[in-house]
Parts: sequence; C-alpha cells; structure tokens
Amino acid sequence: MRIVYVTEFNLEKPSGVLHKMNEQINAWSSFGAQVYVVSIPMTSVNSDEVLLTKRVEGYFIAKNSTAMRIRSTGIANFLNKIFTVSKVRKYIGEVNPDIIYFREMIAFPRLLSIFNNYKVVLESNTVLSTELEHSSLKLRQMYKWFQQKLYKRCNAFIGVTDEICRQFISYDKKSITIANSIFVTTDLSPLPNLNEDKEAQITFVGSPDCPWHGIDKFIEMARLMPQFQFNLVGPRHPALLPNLTQYGFLDKGRLIAVYKKTDVAIGTLALHRNKMEEACPLKVREYLSFGIPVILGYLDKDIEGQDFVLNLPNREHSVKENIAKIDHFIRCWKGKRVPLSLIEPLISTRVKEVERLNFLKSVATNDE
Repeated sequence: MRIVYVTEFNLEKPSGVLHKMNEQINAWSSFGAQVYVVSIPMTSVNSDEVLLTKRVEGYFIAKNSTAMRIRSTGIANFLNKIFTVSKVRKYIGEVNPDIIYFREMIAFPRLLSIFNNYKVVLESNTVLSTELEHSSLKLRQMYKWFQQKLYKRCNAFIGVTDEICRQFISYDKKSITIANSIFVTTDLSPLPNLNEDKEAQITFVGSPDCPWHGIDKFIEMARLMPQFQFNLVGPRHPALLPNLTQYGFLDKGRLIAVYKKTDVAIGTLALHRNKMEEACPLKVREYLSFGIPVILGYLDKDIEGQDFVLNLPNREHSVKENIAKIDHFIRCWKGKRVPLSLIEPLISTRVKEVERLNFLKSVATNDE
C-alpha cells in the first residue's frame, strides 16, 4: 500500500510530532507499506537537514519564497499554504497513493483540491474547536469557514481518544480510536534511575502557549511539597522556589540526562481548561518508554488502572486537594522504574501501528 502522509509540521526541526511520524513510518514500512511525506510547514527554518526517517520513500516540503519572507508568522503560514496548493497536488498525483493520511490542521482555501479523487483518512489529536478558544479570532474564523468542508471530504477518521473520535459521529463516516504509540522494546532495560539524593526528583516537560498543560499547577505542587525537588523543562515560569530548577528547552541528550535522575514525571494537569477529559500526550508516552511512573490529570484509557499511574481529578484544584496522595505515590516510586514488559503491550508501535495500518487498508479497499 502506498501512503502519502500530509502534515503542517516542519521536517527540519526536532519535535515530538516529527518523532511520532517517524515511528509511524518505520512501523508501516516494516509491514510492507510505502510511505511518502508532504509538509506544508507553519514556519520556515534555516536548515538543509531533513529529519525524516531513512525508511521514507520520498518527501516534498511546500515552501513559497514570497510567503516565507513575510514577517508575520500567521500571514506567512496562511499564504504559504494557499500559494503551494498546486505543487502539493502535483506531487501527490505523481506518487499516486492508495490513501492520504492527513494529520489535522486548520483548513484553508483550495485545500481540498490536493486530495483529487484519493481516499483520505484524517488523524485528529484534539477537539480543535475547543482548543481554538485559546487562539486568535483569525484562526477561529478559518475553522468556522473551512473545517466542516474538510471533514465532509474525508473518507474516515482516526481519533487518539474516544472523546476526540465522537466529534465526527455526525459525518457518518468510518472512524476508530487509536491512541498515540511510541517505540518500546522489552529487549532493553528501563532508563536507570541515578537519583541518589534523599529527595525525590519530579519532572514536567511542557510546551509554550498551552494553558491546559497546567504548568501553574506543577508550580503549585512544588510550593506545597518543599520536601521534593522539581524540574521544569520547556517554557520558563516567573516562580522562584528553592526546590524548583528551570531548564528551558533541552535537546534530546540533555533531556535524557534529566530523565535519568527523575523518580516521577508529570503529564497534563489542566485538560479541563480545554473542556476535555481524555488524552494520550506524546510526552507521557516518552516518560513511560523510559520506565518512569507518571502523575496525570486526565483519563488515558491505555494505562488506566495501572499502579505506575496516579490519576488526579480533572478539575482546577486537583493538586491542592490531593497533595497527600501525590506525596504517597512519589515516596512509593522513589528510586524505582516500571518494567518495560508492562509498558510495551499497552502503548508500543508494534501494537498500535498494526491496528492503524489495517484500518487504512480497510478504507483504501472499501472493506467494512
């Protein structure tokens, strides 16, 4: 089966999404699929190095030099997408795929023309209408004008949670819930725990402009638990606490060094701000792939009920109201790791991507 994977994420800049794409492509190709990638990037990066897996059959990066010279990122992104539609359509036509795998983005004028008559499966990682409540009026208008047309054109949907999948019920198309996966192998041991201090080390990896991540709640946790050491990776916070280290953004090697001394890692804590209950973030998959136990503020059905997961209620004061439970969980897991034999069957690419590829095949061949 020949697949064209369409995304707006940059192929020249490391990211969790690009890492996920590469792992999906590696898995699909290992099962016999030929995968091509089209990137219509949101921003321009001064790099000639494309960070795609070697197992990709080919790729096309849609960049319009005039659009990319515009200083306003939003306008540049919008114009680049419109100006490169013809080139994207031509490339996809040359590949002649059995199916287009489209990672959801905000739709734009002429987008549907790149699909021609090919089957399209849309992967949705959020309830976009709700997430856009935190975004600009222009983006919300784009969603209002064009997104339903995109949904109507798609042949099927994959949501990473049941909650996300339910938003497509009204379109009466095939749909399935397949959570995010990550490469996990039981041939390796978990990342060693090198924390020899008396105090447990708690780590949170966040992203900018994502209030639902709940970085403020992580800071509250640090304030309420001076007996532990807290590590914040990603956006900096104005808080200055003696038990809080802020690293800023780290490359992979330096991040793993932080993981090696981490006893417990923290996932999203404020998903209620997006009016959502379920999630399966890539960063939590990464924590688990290293054998690090986690504290979450949402439901992840793949790992629900596991003793290496502490689920907090999905509400505003969840940290303060459950500080005793958090303390107990951290003390129980101090100096320990989760066996990867427990993790691998739950979230590995071996399990998830076989299911995803079988679904794509069923859409491509019109099988029920």
